[in-house]
Amino acid sequence: MWQHFLWKHRRKIILGVLVVLSVSILFLHPFFNTSSNTIFLSFTSPFYKLSSKIKFKISNSINSILMLKNLHEENKLLRTQVSLLNKTNIQYEELLNENGRLRNLLNFKPYISKKQIGAFVIGYDPANLFKSIIIDRGYKDNISKNMIVVNDKGLIGRVLSVTSNSAKTILITDAESSVSAIVQRSRCIGSLVGAGKNMCEIKYLAQNDDVQIGDTIVSSGEGEIFPKGIPIGIVSNVEKKKDGITLKVDVQLFADFSKLEEVFVKIE
Repeated sequence: MWQHFLWKHRRKIILGVLVVLSVSILFLHPFFNTSSNTIFLSFTSPFYKLSSKIKFKISNSINSILMLKNLHEENKLLRTQVSLLNKTNIQYEELLNENGRLRNLLNFKPYISKKQIGAFVIGYDPANLFKSIIIDRGYKDNISKNMIVVNDKGLIGRVLSVTSNSAKTILITDAESSVSAIVQRSRCIGSLVGAGKNMCEIKYLAQNDDVQIGDTIVSSGEGEIFPKGIPIGIVSNVEKKKDGITLKVDVQLFADFSKLEEVFVKIE
């Protein structure tokens, strides 16, 4: 039976064996294996090259995106650091300026008694056109009405009203303020009243009084409030009034009343 089957299909069996042998030789023999690989590589190499290029470009794109993201984060961090440094520099400059002003206050003692207290200006009273200031000291700090207020440049004003933690000070630039003042050189005495901004005017000086531009004006000590010798300003203008009796004397104040920040209150 098997012999009959083999004989009947002998051609197909022989052909199959030849095919198997041929394939085996092709893939197992070194020569044919190399040739097959060469043919296969020749066919597939363009696809490998294209694939490699695409992979390289994708890799570069991903790296570029990651680099941009990192640069963005780094720039954001640097901007934050620069902003903090700027704020720190501003605060440093502010403290440095304040330190200089306070040193000037402490070093300028000719008219400051041993019993005085430093205060910060915390506001201006708009109700009377900025002719008064609010300071951060009150009756808890032994501040009371009519105590005088000065800074390193000279006379500022006097305490008008007091609360527990603050005090309102009327400035000498206020028209309602009046200070007995003397010309330091000639000893002529008049009444200093406010004229706005950084100016005052001395009233009740006679036309024959010896007053000249550039003369220094200080407090005379007359009256019950302002002691003698506190610097006030210098004479900037002298005119004879039409009444033929008195002089118009303008005084440029030593203190800059538009930049008041720290002051002293004399509590003695």
